[in-house]
Amino acid sequence: MIKETVGKRLLYLRKDLSRRLGEDLSVLELAQRAGLEHYTLARLENGLKGSTESLVTLVRYYRKQGYNSDWILEEDNQQIPMIVPVSKDALAKDLWVINDTLLKVKAFFDTEQEAFVGQLRKLGFQNVNQIVPNDEKIVLPDPI
Repeated sequence: MIKETVGKRLLYLRKDLSRRLGEDLSVLELAQRAGLEHYTLARLENGLKGSTESLVTLVRYYRKQGYNSDWILEEDNQQIPMIVPVSKDALAKDLWVINDTLLKVKAFFDTEQEAFVGQLRKLGFQNVNQIVPNDEKIVLPDPI
């Protein structure tokens, strides 16, 4: 029973990862990313017909993608989150990166807005004033 259950979960994770990445990951593509042969991945998704080493390799790959290895392997995973909760430190670091990027975008538009609009007009966007009127600055949110 657990073999089939884990196999179904592995298949589900491949489809979920495809959704998260916005691309349809085939068995071949995911196997290459995980460092497995495509037939090994297919066998694992089809009821754990593969080696322990292959299963561990795949579970580690999914773990690096943010999936919870306990959710994959525990027989009763109803109370286990599928995605590993992000630590506060990791989340804070990501927010600082986003904040820094927003500051760069804001600085660009504060100094280069006229040149940017001019380039858009050169590319054939004649109605740029409808997008960004000349007398109006683009307003970005204040940084954190």
